[in-house]
Amino acid sequence: MKHSIVIRTDASLQIGGGHLMRCLSLAEELRRKGSAVYFVCRNLQGNLTQRIEQAGFSVLTLPAPTAFPISSANSHEAWLEVPWETDAQETSQAIQSAVGKTDWLIVDHYALDERWEKALRPITKNILVIDDLADRPHDCDLLLDQTFTPDATERYKDLIAPDAKLLLGPKFALLRREFAECRKTLSPKNGNLNRILVFFGTVDKSNQTAKTLDALRLLNLPNLQIDVVVGTTNPHRDIIQTQCATSSNVQFHCPTKNMVELMTRADLAIGAAGTTSWERCCLGLPAVVIQLAENQKVICEELDRAGAILCLGQKENVTAENVAEAVRDFSNHPEKLRAMSEQAWKITDGLGAQRTSQWLGPLRLRRANLDDAKSLWDWANDPSVRKNAFHTEPIPWASHLGWLTKKLQSPDCLIWIGHTDEASVGQIRFDVNGSEATIDISIDAKQRGHGFGLELLIKGLAQFFDIKSANKIGALVKHENTASQAIFTAAGFRSVPSPRADAWKFELNRNEFP
Repeated sequence: MKHSIVIRTDASLQIGGGHLMRCLSLAEELRRKGSAVYFVCRNLQGNLTQRIEQAGFSVLTLPAPTAFPISSANSHEAWLEVPWETDAQETSQAIQSAVGKTDWLIVDHYALDERWEKALRPITKNILVIDDLADRPHDCDLLLDQTFTPDATERYKDLIAPDAKLLLGPKFALLRREFAECRKTLSPKNGNLNRILVFFGTVDKSNQTAKTLDALRLLNLPNLQIDVVVGTTNPHRDIIQTQCATSSNVQFHCPTKNMVELMTRADLAIGAAGTTSWERCCLGLPAVVIQLAENQKVICEELDRAGAILCLGQKENVTAENVAEAVRDFSNHPEKLRAMSEQAWKITDGLGAQRTSQWLGPLRLRRANLDDAKSLWDWANDPSVRKNAFHTEPIPWASHLGWLTKKLQSPDCLIWIGHTDEASVGQIRFDVNGSEATIDISIDAKQRGHGFGLELLIKGLAQFFDIKSANKIGALVKHENTASQAIFTAAGFRSVPSPRADAWKFELNRNEFP
Protein backbone atom coordinates (compact mmCIF):
# COMPACT_ATOMS: atom_id res chain seq x y z
CA MET A 1 0.00 0.00 0.00
CA LYS A 2 1.27 3.47 -0.89
CA HIS A 3 2.77 5.54 1.93
CA SER A 4 -0.07 7.86 2.98
CA ILE A 5 -0.09 11.21 4.75
CA VAL A 6 -3.12 13.24 5.85
CA ILE A 7 -2.98 16.95 6.65
CA ARG A 8 -5.62 18.52 8.92
CA THR A 9 -5.67 22.28 8.48
CA ASP A 10 -8.12 25.07 7.65
CA ALA A 11 -8.29 28.43 5.93
CA SER A 12 -11.03 30.98 6.61
CA LEU A 13 -11.69 34.69 6.89
CA GLN A 14 -10.81 34.41 10.57
CA ILE A 15 -7.82 32.06 10.29
CA GLY A 16 -6.38 33.41 7.05
CA GLY A 17 -4.51 31.25 4.56
CA GLY A 18 -1.02 30.97 6.03
CA HIS A 19 -1.47 27.58 7.71
CA LEU A 20 -2.86 26.02 4.57
CA MET A 21 -0.23 27.52 2.29
CA ARG A 22 2.69 26.25 4.36
CA CYS A 23 1.06 22.81 4.46
CA LEU A 24 0.76 22.89 0.67
CA SER A 25 4.50 23.53 0.42
CA LEU A 26 5.18 20.48 2.59
CA ALA A 27 2.63 18.41 0.67
CA GLU A 28 4.43 19.14 -2.59
CA GLU A 29 7.69 17.78 -1.18
CA LEU A 30 5.98 14.70 0.23
CA ARG A 31 4.39 13.98 -3.12
CA ARG A 32 7.80 14.24 -4.79
CA LYS A 33 8.95 11.48 -2.43
CA GLY A 34 6.12 9.24 -3.60
CA SER A 35 3.66 9.65 -0.72
CA ALA A 36 -0.09 9.90 -1.25
CA VAL A 37 -1.17 13.15 0.45
CA TYR A 38 -4.71 14.07 1.48
CA PHE A 39 -6.08 17.24 3.07
CA VAL A 40 -8.90 17.36 5.61
CA CYS A 41 -10.51 20.82 5.72
CA ARG A 42 -13.79 22.15 7.06
CA ASN A 43 -16.15 24.04 4.80
CA LEU A 44 -15.58 27.46 6.41
CA GLN A 45 -16.25 30.89 4.95
CA GLY A 46 -13.13 31.91 3.07
CA ASN A 47 -11.79 28.36 2.70
CA LEU A 48 -9.16 27.62 0.06
CA THR A 49 -10.29 24.13 -0.91
CA GLN A 50 -10.18 25.02 -4.59
CA ARG A 51 -6.54 26.08 -4.23
CA ILE A 52 -5.66 22.64 -2.81
CA GLU A 53 -7.48 20.82 -5.59
CA GLN A 54 -5.81 22.98 -8.24
CA ALA A 55 -2.48 21.79 -6.82
CA GLY A 56 -3.60 18.21 -7.50
CA PHE A 57 -4.39 17.02 -3.96
CA SER A 58 -7.52 15.29 -2.72
CA VAL A 59 -9.56 17.20 -0.14
CA LEU A 60 -11.74 15.43 2.41
CA THR A 61 -14.22 18.20 3.22
CA LEU A 62 -15.87 18.34 6.65
CA PRO A 63 -19.41 19.79 6.95
CA ALA A 64 -20.02 23.52 7.35
CA PRO A 65 -20.33 24.46 11.04
CA THR A 66 -23.26 25.58 13.15
CA ALA A 67 -23.07 27.76 16.26
CA PHE A 68 -21.58 26.12 19.37
CA PRO A 69 -20.54 27.29 22.86
CA ILE A 70 -16.85 28.28 23.03
CA SER A 71 -14.74 26.25 25.47
CA SER A 72 -12.16 27.99 27.64
CA ALA A 73 -9.64 25.13 27.39
CA ASN A 74 -8.06 26.53 24.24
CA SER A 75 -8.09 30.26 23.48
CA HIS A 76 -8.29 29.62 19.73
CA GLU A 77 -10.96 26.92 19.88
CA ALA A 78 -13.54 29.21 18.27
CA TRP A 79 -11.46 29.05 15.07
CA LEU A 80 -12.56 25.44 14.65
CA GLU A 81 -16.24 26.56 14.62
CA VAL A 82 -17.37 23.16 15.94
CA PRO A 83 -16.61 21.34 19.22
CA TRP A 84 -13.26 19.57 19.09
CA GLU A 85 -14.97 16.25 19.80
CA THR A 86 -17.13 16.69 16.70
CA ASP A 87 -14.12 17.58 14.60
CA ALA A 88 -12.17 14.56 15.87
CA GLN A 89 -15.03 12.20 15.06
CA GLU A 90 -15.65 13.63 11.58
CA THR A 91 -11.93 13.73 10.77
CA SER A 92 -11.48 10.13 11.88
CA GLN A 93 -14.40 8.96 9.77
CA ALA A 94 -13.17 10.86 6.72
CA ILE A 95 -9.66 9.40 6.99
CA GLN A 96 -10.84 5.84 7.55
CA SER A 97 -13.18 6.05 4.56
CA ALA A 98 -10.50 7.38 2.21
CA VAL A 99 -7.26 5.86 3.50
CA GLY A 100 -7.81 3.43 6.36
CA LYS A 101 -4.89 3.87 8.73
CA THR A 102 -2.48 6.57 7.59
CA ASP A 103 1.30 6.60 8.08
CA TRP A 104 1.41 10.24 9.23
CA LEU A 105 -1.21 12.70 10.38
CA ILE A 106 -0.07 16.33 10.14
CA VAL A 107 -1.97 18.84 12.28
CA ASP A 108 -1.63 22.57 11.67
CA HIS A 109 -4.44 24.26 13.59
CA TYR A 110 -4.40 26.60 16.61
CA ALA A 111 -7.77 25.21 17.72
CA LEU A 112 -6.50 21.64 18.19
CA ASP A 113 -4.47 20.19 21.06
CA GLU A 114 -3.63 16.89 22.75
CA ARG A 115 -7.28 16.00 23.38
CA TRP A 116 -7.98 15.91 19.65
CA GLU A 117 -4.63 14.29 18.85
CA LYS A 118 -5.18 11.47 21.35
CA ALA A 119 -8.60 10.82 19.81
CA LEU A 120 -6.98 10.42 16.35
CA ARG A 121 -4.18 8.09 17.49
CA PRO A 122 -6.04 4.87 16.50
CA ILE A 123 -6.12 5.82 12.80
CA THR A 124 -2.49 6.96 12.34
CA LYS A 125 0.96 5.54 12.99
CA ASN A 126 2.57 8.92 13.68
CA ILE A 127 1.57 12.53 14.33
CA LEU A 128 3.37 15.71 13.31
CA VAL A 129 2.13 18.96 14.89
CA ILE A 130 2.97 22.28 13.26
CA ASP A 131 2.72 25.07 15.84
CA ASP A 132 4.22 28.44 16.67
CA LEU A 133 2.29 29.45 19.78
CA ALA A 134 3.60 26.99 22.38
CA ASP A 135 0.48 27.66 24.45
CA ARG A 136 -1.09 24.19 24.76
CA PRO A 137 -0.03 20.53 25.21
CA HIS A 138 0.31 18.14 22.25
CA ASP A 139 0.34 14.38 21.81
CA CYS A 140 2.76 14.04 18.90
CA ASP A 141 5.86 12.20 17.69
CA LEU A 142 7.29 15.23 15.92
CA LEU A 143 6.67 18.96 16.40
CA LEU A 144 7.70 21.70 13.99
CA ASP A 145 7.91 25.34 15.03
CA GLN A 146 9.58 27.61 12.49
CA THR A 147 9.59 30.60 14.86
CA PHE A 148 12.82 32.57 15.12
CA THR A 149 13.36 32.73 18.87
CA PRO A 150 16.32 31.99 21.19
CA ASP A 151 14.25 29.95 23.67
CA ALA A 152 12.69 27.60 21.12
CA THR A 153 13.44 24.35 23.00
CA GLU A 154 12.30 25.68 26.38
CA ARG A 155 8.95 26.78 24.96
CA TYR A 156 7.77 23.17 24.58
CA LYS A 157 9.50 21.66 27.61
CA ASP A 158 6.28 20.80 29.43
CA LEU A 159 3.94 20.63 26.44
CA ILE A 160 5.08 17.46 24.62
CA ALA A 161 6.39 14.04 25.61
CA PRO A 162 10.15 13.87 26.37
CA ASP A 163 10.76 11.48 23.44
CA ALA A 164 8.98 13.65 20.87
CA LYS A 165 11.41 15.22 18.41
CA LEU A 166 11.49 18.96 17.77
CA LEU A 167 12.16 20.63 14.43
CA LEU A 168 12.81 24.22 15.45
CA GLY A 169 13.63 27.51 13.78
CA PRO A 170 13.46 29.12 10.33
CA LYS A 171 15.63 26.40 8.78
CA PHE A 172 12.38 24.38 8.92
CA ALA A 173 10.22 27.18 7.47
CA LEU A 174 7.83 25.52 5.03
CA LEU A 175 8.37 27.34 1.75
CA ARG A 176 7.70 26.33 -1.82
CA ARG A 177 10.73 24.87 -3.55
CA GLU A 178 10.91 27.79 -6.01
CA PHE A 179 12.12 30.12 -3.23
CA ALA A 180 15.25 28.06 -2.54
CA GLU A 181 15.82 27.62 -6.28
CA CYS A 182 15.56 31.37 -6.89
CA ARG A 183 17.88 32.12 -3.97
CA LYS A 184 20.71 30.30 -5.76
CA THR A 185 20.86 33.10 -8.33
CA LEU A 186 20.50 36.01 -5.89
CA SER A 187 22.48 37.98 -3.33
CA PRO A 188 21.35 40.56 -0.76
CA LYS A 189 19.79 43.80 -2.09
CA ASN A 190 22.01 46.80 -2.89
CA GLY A 191 19.93 49.27 -0.86
CA ASN A 192 18.49 51.39 -3.67
CA LEU A 193 14.72 51.86 -3.30
CA ASN A 194 12.97 51.71 -6.67
CA ARG A 195 10.20 49.14 -6.17
CA ILE A 196 7.95 48.18 -3.25
CA LEU A 197 5.83 45.06 -2.77
CA VAL A 198 2.69 45.38 -0.63
CA PHE A 199 1.16 42.12 0.63
CA PHE A 200 -0.73 41.50 3.87
CA GLY A 201 -1.74 37.88 3.38
CA THR A 202 -4.66 36.19 1.71
CA VAL A 203 -7.37 37.90 3.79
CA ASP A 204 -6.24 41.21 5.40
CA LYS A 205 -9.55 41.75 7.22
CA SER A 206 -8.41 45.06 8.74
CA ASN A 207 -7.38 46.39 5.29
CA GLN A 208 -3.81 47.34 6.06
CA THR A 209 -3.29 47.34 2.30
CA ALA A 210 -5.43 50.47 1.90
CA LYS A 211 -3.60 52.13 4.81
CA THR A 212 -0.27 51.39 3.12
CA LEU A 213 -1.44 52.80 -0.22
CA ASP A 214 -2.46 55.98 1.59
CA ALA A 215 1.01 56.10 3.12
CA LEU A 216 2.79 55.69 -0.19
CA ARG A 217 0.63 58.44 -1.67
CA LEU A 218 1.84 60.77 1.09
CA LEU A 219 5.43 60.27 -0.08
CA ASN A 220 4.73 61.75 -3.51
CA LEU A 221 7.43 59.65 -5.21
CA PRO A 222 6.06 59.09 -8.74
CA ASN A 223 9.13 57.13 -9.86
CA LEU A 224 8.63 54.55 -7.11
CA GLN A 225 7.00 51.44 -8.61
CA ILE A 226 4.52 49.57 -6.39
CA ASP A 227 3.13 46.04 -6.69
CA VAL A 228 0.03 45.32 -4.61
CA VAL A 229 -0.96 41.69 -4.05
CA VAL A 230 -4.26 40.63 -2.45
CA GLY A 231 -5.82 37.21 -1.99
CA THR A 232 -9.03 36.09 -3.66
CA THR A 233 -10.73 35.92 -0.24
CA ASN A 234 -9.79 39.49 0.68
CA PRO A 235 -13.11 41.20 1.59
CA HIS A 236 -11.74 44.59 0.45
CA ARG A 237 -10.49 43.40 -2.93
CA ASP A 238 -12.70 45.64 -5.11
CA ILE A 239 -11.97 48.76 -3.03
CA ILE A 240 -8.22 48.12 -3.20
CA GLN A 241 -8.34 47.52 -6.94
CA THR A 242 -10.12 50.84 -7.44
CA GLN A 243 -7.58 52.57 -5.21
CA CYS A 244 -4.69 51.10 -7.22
CA ALA A 245 -6.22 52.20 -10.53
CA THR A 246 -5.90 55.88 -9.56
CA SER A 247 -2.07 55.73 -9.60
CA SER A 248 0.00 55.05 -12.71
CA ASN A 249 2.89 53.63 -10.71
CA VAL A 250 0.80 50.98 -8.88
CA GLN A 251 0.08 47.50 -10.24
CA PHE A 252 -2.71 45.38 -8.77
CA HIS A 253 -2.32 41.57 -8.60
CA CYS A 254 -5.17 39.24 -7.59
CA PRO A 255 -4.39 36.45 -7.49
CA THR A 256 -0.75 36.01 -8.47
CA LYS A 257 1.31 32.94 -9.30
CA ASN A 258 4.57 34.86 -9.53
CA MET A 259 5.15 35.92 -5.92
CA VAL A 260 8.79 34.84 -6.15
CA GLU A 261 9.30 37.11 -9.15
CA LEU A 262 7.58 40.03 -7.42
CA MET A 263 9.71 39.58 -4.31
CA THR A 264 12.87 39.31 -6.39
CA ARG A 265 12.10 42.55 -8.24
CA ALA A 266 11.19 44.46 -5.07
CA ASP A 267 13.67 46.43 -2.98
CA LEU A 268 11.35 46.66 0.05
CA ALA A 269 8.21 44.84 1.17
CA ILE A 270 5.42 46.17 3.35
CA GLY A 271 3.25 43.50 4.94
CA ALA A 272 2.45 41.22 7.84
CA ALA A 273 4.36 38.53 9.70
CA GLY A 274 3.66 34.82 9.25
CA THR A 275 4.81 32.52 6.45
CA THR A 276 5.55 35.49 4.19
CA SER A 277 8.25 36.56 6.66
CA TRP A 278 10.31 33.49 5.82
CA GLU A 279 9.73 33.92 2.08
CA ARG A 280 11.06 37.47 2.28
CA CYS A 281 14.05 36.41 4.37
CA CYS A 282 14.92 33.59 1.98
CA LEU A 283 15.22 36.12 -0.85
CA GLY A 284 16.89 38.81 1.26
CA LEU A 285 13.95 41.20 0.92
CA PRO A 286 13.83 43.89 3.65
CA ALA A 287 10.39 44.55 5.11
CA VAL A 288 8.33 47.08 7.01
CA VAL A 289 5.96 44.92 9.03
CA ILE A 290 2.67 45.62 10.79
CA GLN A 291 1.58 43.09 13.42
CA LEU A 292 -1.93 41.90 12.52
CA ALA A 293 -2.58 39.44 15.37
CA GLU A 294 -1.23 38.42 18.76
CA ASN A 295 0.25 35.21 17.35
CA GLN A 296 2.57 37.31 15.14
CA LYS A 297 4.08 39.11 18.13
CA VAL A 298 7.07 36.80 18.68
CA ILE A 299 7.98 36.72 14.98
CA CYS A 300 7.81 40.51 14.73
CA GLU A 301 9.87 41.11 17.86
CA GLU A 302 12.61 38.60 17.09
CA LEU A 303 13.04 39.48 13.42
CA ASP A 304 13.09 43.18 14.32
CA ARG A 305 15.71 42.48 17.01
CA ALA A 306 17.80 40.61 14.42
CA GLY A 307 17.61 43.57 12.04
CA ALA A 308 15.78 41.54 9.37
CA ILE A 309 12.61 43.67 9.43
CA LEU A 310 11.34 46.96 10.82
CA CYS A 311 8.24 46.25 12.92
CA LEU A 312 5.99 49.30 13.35
CA GLY A 313 3.81 47.63 16.00
CA GLN A 314 0.24 46.40 16.24
CA LYS A 315 -2.13 47.41 13.48
CA GLU A 316 -4.30 49.53 15.81
CA ASN A 317 -1.30 51.70 16.68
CA VAL A 318 0.16 52.18 13.20
CA THR A 319 -0.91 55.12 11.04
CA ALA A 320 -0.35 55.84 7.38
CA GLU A 321 2.08 58.55 8.48
CA ASN A 322 4.13 55.95 10.40
CA VAL A 323 4.42 53.80 7.28
CA ALA A 324 5.33 56.79 5.11
CA GLU A 325 8.01 57.89 7.57
CA ALA A 326 9.61 54.43 7.58
CA VAL A 327 9.69 54.23 3.77
CA ARG A 328 11.07 57.77 3.50
CA ASP A 329 13.87 56.90 5.92
CA PHE A 330 14.87 53.85 3.86
CA SER A 331 14.75 55.93 0.69
CA ASN A 332 17.12 58.48 2.22
CA HIS A 333 19.44 55.89 3.78
CA PRO A 334 20.16 53.02 1.34
CA GLU A 335 22.80 51.66 3.73
CA LYS A 336 20.00 50.79 6.19
CA LEU A 337 18.09 48.90 3.52
CA ARG A 338 21.24 47.07 2.43
CA ALA A 339 22.07 46.05 6.02
CA MET A 340 18.53 44.80 6.60
CA SER A 341 18.68 42.70 3.43
CA GLU A 342 21.93 41.12 4.60
CA GLN A 343 20.43 40.26 7.99
CA ALA A 344 17.26 38.83 6.44
CA TRP A 345 19.37 36.70 4.10
CA LYS A 346 20.95 34.91 7.09
CA ILE A 347 17.63 33.78 8.60
CA THR A 348 16.62 30.90 6.31
CA ASP A 349 17.76 29.18 3.12
CA GLY A 350 14.26 28.07 2.07
CA LEU A 351 14.94 24.32 2.37
CA GLY A 352 12.64 23.75 5.37
CA ALA A 353 9.93 21.82 3.51
CA GLN A 354 12.55 19.53 1.98
CA ARG A 355 14.18 18.95 5.38
CA THR A 356 10.86 18.23 7.07
CA SER A 357 9.71 15.84 4.36
CA GLN A 358 12.68 13.58 5.12
CA TRP A 359 11.29 12.88 8.58
CA LEU A 360 7.94 11.81 7.12
CA GLY A 361 9.09 9.81 4.12
CA PRO A 362 8.61 6.07 3.56
CA LEU A 363 12.22 5.12 4.36
CA ARG A 364 12.84 2.94 7.41
CA LEU A 365 16.12 1.80 8.93
CA ARG A 366 17.32 -1.56 10.22
CA ARG A 367 20.72 -2.67 11.45
CA ALA A 368 22.85 -4.34 8.80
CA ASN A 369 23.92 -7.99 9.10
CA LEU A 370 25.97 -10.46 7.06
CA ASP A 371 22.96 -11.22 4.87
CA ASP A 372 23.41 -7.69 3.49
CA ALA A 373 27.01 -8.38 2.40
CA LYS A 374 26.19 -8.78 -1.31
CA SER A 375 24.07 -5.60 -1.48
CA LEU A 376 26.69 -3.58 0.40
CA TRP A 377 29.42 -4.93 -1.90
CA ASP A 378 27.41 -4.06 -5.03
CA TRP A 379 26.73 -0.53 -3.75
CA ALA A 380 30.39 -0.02 -2.80
CA ASN A 381 31.56 -1.12 -6.26
CA ASP A 382 29.07 0.99 -8.19
CA PRO A 383 31.15 3.06 -10.67
CA SER A 384 29.93 6.42 -9.36
CA VAL A 385 30.62 5.37 -5.76
CA ARG A 386 34.16 4.26 -6.63
CA LYS A 387 34.71 7.51 -8.53
CA ASN A 388 33.77 9.55 -5.46
CA ALA A 389 35.75 7.37 -3.04
CA PHE A 390 39.27 8.28 -1.95
CA HIS A 391 40.48 4.83 -3.04
CA THR A 392 38.94 4.29 -6.45
CA GLU A 393 40.00 0.68 -7.11
CA PRO A 394 37.23 -2.00 -7.15
CA ILE A 395 36.87 -3.88 -3.86
CA PRO A 396 37.43 -7.67 -4.01
CA TRP A 397 34.68 -9.81 -2.49
CA ALA A 398 36.97 -11.54 0.02
CA SER A 399 38.32 -8.21 1.27
CA HIS A 400 34.81 -6.81 1.57
CA LEU A 401 33.53 -9.83 3.50
CA GLY A 402 36.41 -9.72 5.98
CA TRP A 403 36.03 -5.97 6.44
CA LEU A 404 32.25 -6.20 6.96
CA THR A 405 32.58 -9.02 9.50
CA LYS A 406 34.93 -6.90 11.61
CA LYS A 407 32.72 -3.79 11.28
CA LEU A 408 29.59 -5.65 12.38
CA GLN A 409 31.42 -6.98 15.44
CA SER A 410 32.87 -3.61 16.41
CA PRO A 411 31.07 -1.52 19.09
CA ASP A 412 32.52 1.56 17.37
CA CYS A 413 30.76 0.96 14.06
CA LEU A 414 27.05 1.22 13.29
CA ILE A 415 25.65 0.34 9.86
CA TRP A 416 22.00 0.77 8.91
CA ILE A 417 20.18 -0.31 5.77
CA GLY A 418 17.56 2.12 4.49
CA HIS A 419 14.55 0.37 2.97
CA THR A 420 10.98 0.89 1.86
CA ASP A 421 8.27 -1.76 1.62
CA GLU A 422 9.50 -2.48 -1.91
CA ALA A 423 13.29 -2.48 -1.73
CA SER A 424 16.51 -1.66 0.07
CA VAL A 425 17.69 1.75 -1.09
CA GLY A 426 21.11 2.29 0.51
CA GLN A 427 23.31 2.27 3.58
CA ILE A 428 24.68 4.70 6.15
CA ARG A 429 27.69 3.89 8.35
CA PHE A 430 29.04 5.65 11.44
CA ASP A 431 32.58 4.98 12.63
CA VAL A 432 33.09 6.27 16.18
CA ASN A 433 36.38 7.55 17.56
CA GLY A 434 35.93 8.85 21.09
CA SER A 435 33.57 11.83 21.07
CA GLU A 436 33.56 12.08 17.27
CA ALA A 437 32.22 9.97 14.42
CA THR A 438 32.54 9.91 10.65
CA ILE A 439 29.83 9.10 8.12
CA ASP A 440 29.81 6.99 4.99
CA ILE A 441 26.62 6.90 2.91
CA SER A 442 25.62 5.39 -0.45
CA ILE A 443 22.39 4.89 -2.40
CA ASP A 444 21.50 2.06 -4.76
CA ALA A 445 21.82 3.35 -8.34
CA LYS A 446 18.22 2.29 -9.10
CA GLN A 447 16.91 4.36 -6.16
CA ARG A 448 18.62 7.68 -6.88
CA GLY A 449 16.66 10.80 -7.70
CA HIS A 450 13.94 10.30 -5.06
CA GLY A 451 15.50 12.23 -2.18
CA PHE A 452 16.53 9.08 -0.33
CA GLY A 453 20.06 10.36 0.31
CA LEU A 454 18.94 13.21 2.54
CA GLU A 455 16.26 11.10 4.18
CA LEU A 456 18.74 8.32 4.95
CA LEU A 457 21.20 10.87 6.37
CA ILE A 458 18.63 12.55 8.64
CA LYS A 459 17.07 9.34 9.90
CA GLY A 460 20.50 7.79 10.35
CA LEU A 461 21.64 10.74 12.45
CA ALA A 462 18.50 10.47 14.58
CA GLN A 463 19.16 6.78 15.23
CA PHE A 464 22.84 7.37 15.91
CA PHE A 465 22.32 10.17 18.45
CA ASP A 466 19.76 8.02 20.27
CA ILE A 467 22.36 5.29 20.77
CA LYS A 468 25.79 6.93 20.92
CA SER A 469 27.14 9.84 22.95
CA ALA A 470 29.45 11.25 20.27
CA ASN A 471 29.15 15.04 20.11
CA LYS A 472 30.51 15.71 16.63
CA ILE A 473 29.86 14.09 13.25
CA GLY A 474 32.15 14.63 10.29
CA ALA A 475 32.27 13.70 6.62
CA LEU A 476 34.85 14.17 3.87
CA VAL A 477 33.42 14.78 0.40
CA LYS A 478 35.39 15.12 -2.82
CA HIS A 479 35.15 18.51 -4.51
CA GLU A 480 33.44 17.05 -7.58
CA ASN A 481 30.82 15.17 -5.54
CA THR A 482 28.24 17.96 -5.57
CA ALA A 483 25.31 15.65 -4.80
CA SER A 484 26.75 14.63 -1.43
CA GLN A 485 27.74 18.20 -0.66
CA ALA A 486 24.11 19.25 -1.20
CA ILE A 487 22.64 16.67 1.17
CA PHE A 488 25.12 17.39 3.97
CA THR A 489 24.40 21.11 3.65
CA ALA A 490 20.64 20.51 3.65
CA ALA A 491 20.98 18.35 6.78
CA GLY A 492 22.61 21.26 8.62
CA PHE A 493 26.31 20.37 8.33
CA ARG A 494 28.87 23.21 8.21
CA SER A 495 31.90 23.37 5.94
CA VAL A 496 35.13 23.47 7.97
CA PRO A 497 38.85 23.36 7.05
CA SER A 498 39.64 20.04 5.43
CA PRO A 499 42.69 17.82 6.00
CA ARG A 500 42.65 16.93 2.29
CA ALA A 501 43.23 19.32 -0.60
CA ASP A 502 40.84 17.39 -2.86
CA ALA A 503 37.87 17.33 -0.46
CA TRP A 504 35.51 19.43 1.62
CA LYS A 505 34.99 18.57 5.26
CA PHE A 506 31.51 18.87 6.75
CA GLU A 507 30.73 18.84 10.48
CA LEU A 508 27.64 18.76 12.66
CA ASN A 509 27.47 19.06 16.45
CA ARG A 510 24.91 17.08 18.44
CA ASN A 511 23.20 20.26 19.67
CA GLU A 512 22.70 21.41 16.07
CA PHE A 513 20.53 18.42 15.22
CA PRO A 514 16.83 18.14 16.19
